[in-house]
Amino acid sequence: MRSMHKFIFSCYAFLRYLTALANYRACRTIAARLVTQYHMASTVDHILDTTGLMCPEPVMLLHNKIRAIESGEVVRVIATDPSTQRDIPKFCTFLGHTLLLQQMDAEQYIYRIQKA
Repeated sequence: MRSMHKFIFSCYAFLRYLTALANYRACRTIAARLVTQYHMASTVDHILDTTGLMCPEPVMLLHNKIRAIESGEVVRVIATDPSTQRDIPKFCTFLGHTLLLQQMDAEQYIYRIQKA
């Protein structure tokens, strides 16, 4: 765990250097991905990849996954359908699950949901 922190700090320091040389927005995106991947890897129990699927399939698969896991467990959803930005938060609100993270990456939407 400590070595991962050193790695992230080294990446962050390198990206700060790149910021002075390159586009700030691009560097910030790379840093956010590194931190997000580290954080999400340490706290996720299940992963649901719905890449390439369109509405309503991502939410239907999420509903099935949520049924299959235990209360308190966390599922990470990776989607490419923009409608998940609306559908997944409403799904969580309606069924009482906790939406821990909603993030838009370059071409993906990433969610972390904790089952109620």
